[in-house]
This record gives sequence, structure tokens and C-alpha cells, in this order.
Amino acid sequence: MKSFSFVPFLCIKIMLNKVKQLLAFLRKNKKVFINGFIIILFIRFGFMIFNNWNHGNTGLPGIQYLTDSFRYIGAADKLINNDSLDYKEIQYSGYILLIAFFKLFSESLKGVIIIQLVFALISAYALYQIAYIITGKLLAGFIAISLYLINPFICSWHTYIMTESLYTSFLVISCWSLIRFLERKSSLNLIFFLCVMFITLCIRPNGWVLIPIALSFFMIDFFRNSFLKTLGVIAVITGFVLCIFFLPFTNRSIQNIGTQKILMNDVLLNGEVIPDHKELRVNMPRDSTLMKKNWTHSIYYIARHPLAYAKLATLRAVTELFQIRRPWYSAKYSLRWYFWLFPAYFFAMLGLFFFRRMISVKVILAIILAHLLIISVTFADHDARFLNYFLPLIYVLSGCGFTFLFYKLIPQGKQNS
Repeated sequence: MKSFSFVPFLCIKIMLNKVKQLLAFLRKNKKVFINGFIIILFIRFGFMIFNNWNHGNTGLPGIQYLTDSFRYIGAADKLINNDSLDYKEIQYSGYILLIAFFKLFSESLKGVIIIQLVFALISAYALYQIAYIITGKLLAGFIAISLYLINPFICSWHTYIMTESLYTSFLVISCWSLIRFLERKSSLNLIFFLCVMFITLCIRPNGWVLIPIALSFFMIDFFRNSFLKTLGVIAVITGFVLCIFFLPFTNRSIQNIGTQKILMNDVLLNGEVIPDHKELRVNMPRDSTLMKKNWTHSIYYIARHPLAYAKLATLRAVTELFQIRRPWYSAKYSLRWYFWLFPAYFFAMLGLFFFRRMISVKVILAIILAHLLIISVTFADHDARFLNYFLPLIYVLSGCGFTFLFYKLIPQGKQNS
């Protein structure tokens, strides 16, 4: 019996020896392995784009369109004809300008798709750099860009005339440029970050959250006293909220992009988790407060019913983050989503824990939480596009967590990236 019980340990020893041999081989042929990995990764990315282009998620090949696509195209025609944009269109002026530029030369918008693909690759490089800054290991960056570039749910948006692809790319680049400035302060890095941030918030209004995030980290970096750091962050957040409420431009912009509908009767009072899906609604207390015209009156409702609203906000965030409570997903589709989410979340939690003191991780976490907050106060979406905005940043943490565990379990690889 003793000899029989020794067999598993012998098998484990043999496996570890094989792993050591593999690591030794990879160390000797490091450049070949890295180059081969990158080539395979880009071939896979290109194949997915080619497949999306030829088959299309909407059932038609070529450029993909949704309802919002035609709103952006119509707004681009306004610019070409020297007509003014309405408040809702102004929120997406960066993307509309891009469409208008290509429409000057041709009715085909293939140029927009090419730009989206180019910036998807640039943002992949930015993800790699962020992961490397955090861990100092090549492995973390490779895992992050692999999860990002070949995720079919993210990749599918690159062929749409929608803000999703370009906003995701510029959000990642904004995160990277902010981290670069905080790590290596220079006027050039600051100017680069401000330019990228401005472009990002012009693509989608979600990008506005980068303003208080950046200012908060500037405060944290500027002050040495913990109390002053905290006071500075509170002042920034309070000032940002007050600006949204009381500045005529921001107040009217939110009022006109549908937030009145989002925060008030149609979505808040009805307990909408995902719009147009009544089966997911949460019962909310009745209250005549919401009959007021301005969107700011929804705050009074939230103050009067904080527990009910907290439940609704949490359900929205959890529903989007974990892609659950979606009865229209097939079992196969759900399993594919879970494959791209849950293992990544596990390693992301490890990365967040082990590297939690690093300023880079704090920037990533702030951007993720800010986007979850937007979902909580508005709604989750039926096709996960809101999750895709910040999922690449979660993948950075996944790469960091996996890398930390890898070098802990196999210390032989410690001296090699």
C-alpha cells in the first residue's frame, strides 16, 4: 500500500521536472517564443475581424449598424451641411467628427473601421505597458493583450459604426497615459494625457469621469499629508458633482441625452435593470417626487428611498459585471461569456490584492468603479457593451494576478521575464 500511495507523488515530481525543462527551453529561446506568440496572437485577431466582416453579427456582411449608428451618421451630415448639433449629439461629437471626415471623401465608412482597428492595436500595446509597469514581467502584458484582442465579445464591436470600439481603446490609452504621468512626471506626459483624455470624453459622455479621477490622483500625488490627500479628493468629487448639477451646459446636456428618462419615471420608478425587459424589474416605492421635470429631482427620490435604490443599483452593476439574469442568452452563449469572465475575475482579484499599493492599480480600480457607478445610476445593457468599456482594464489585473501566482509556484522562472 505504501508503494502504491507513493505513485501520485512520483507523477507530480515527473511533471515538475517536465515543467522545469520547458521553462529552461523557453529561457534559451525567449525571443523566438515571444515573436511566435505575437504572430499567432495577431493572426487570430485578424481572423476574427475577417470572420466578423464576412458574416456580421447583424446577419449582413461588411460594416455593422445599429440604431445609434444612423444617429451618428445623421449628425455627421449636419456638420457637413454646416448645421448645428443638438445637445445629445454634442456628447458624441468626437466620433461624429470622425464619421464626417470620412464622409467628405466617400459614402463608405470603411475608413472609420480601419481607424477603430488601428486604435484597438494601439490600446493593446497600452495594456501591455500598464501590466509591465505593475509587475515588471512580460508575461503579465502578454496575458492582458491576449484576453483583450481575442475576446470575441469585444472584437465584434470593431466592425460597427458605434462609439464602443473607439471609446474602449481611448479609455485604455487614457489610463496608460495617466499612469505614465504619475510614474514619470514631465510636461510632455501631462500634455499627452490631457489630449487623450479630451478625445476620450468627446467620444462618449462616459469619459467625463476621467476628469475627477485625474484631478483626484493629482491631489494624492501633490499632497504629502494623508488628511490633505483625503480632503483634496473629497473636494474634487464634490466640485465635479456640483458642476454637473448647476452648470447650465452639463445640466442641460444630461437633461437632453435622456437622463430624465433614465433616472426618473421610465427607469427609476419602474425599477428597470435592463430597459425593455420587464421580467428583470425591481418593485420600487411609489412617489410623486418623480413627476418633477428636471432630472435632478430624482436625487430627492433616492434620498427618500435609499435601501430600495441601493438594491436596484447593485442589481444593475452585478447584472452587467457577471452577465447574469439574461434569459435571452442561450446556454452555449452564456458559457462562452463565463469562460471569458470568471477565470479572469479570479486572477484579477489576486492581482488587485497583491499589487493593491501601486498607484497604477489604484488608477485602474478608480476607472472600473466609476464606470460601474454609471451603470448603477442608469442601467445595465442587454449586449454587454457597457462592460466591454472597462473589461480590458480588468484583464490587466488578471495578467498581474496570474503572473504573481506563476512566479510564486515556479520560483525557477523568477529571474526571467
